[in-house]
Amino acid sequence: MYEAMWFLGGAALYQLFSALLRYSQLALFAQELIVSCLSLLVKLHEDAAFIQQLKHKILHDSDISEDKMKLIKEADERSLRNWRISVISHFLMTFPRSFRGLVKFSNWKQAMAYLQNEK
Repeated sequence: MYEAMWFLGGAALYQLFSALLRYSQLALFAQELIVSCLSLLVKLHEDAAFIQQLKHKILHDSDISEDKMKLIKEADERSLRNWRISVISHFLMTFPRSFRGLVKFSNWKQAMAYLQNEK
């Protein structure tokens, strides 16, 4: 009887440690996924900003008035700001619930600080 208790205790501990190891591996994977996703979003943001600059240069070289140019730049800045808000919001909403505790940011600025710390 004594041996059976040791056997069952060992089996239970094995299951517990195995589950903890699986969860920790998944948590590490989730953290790597967060960094990879944020890196991709940074690249998309840089590309969008580059396209905006190119657009502004083309508009500047055309016969557009300064007032219209200013309005377009303001609209583009608002658009990019709204994109940053939206993309982080969607990221947070779609991240798996069981790992949301690993996400240490709630806006673009915090996400970029998180990315800098993790790289």
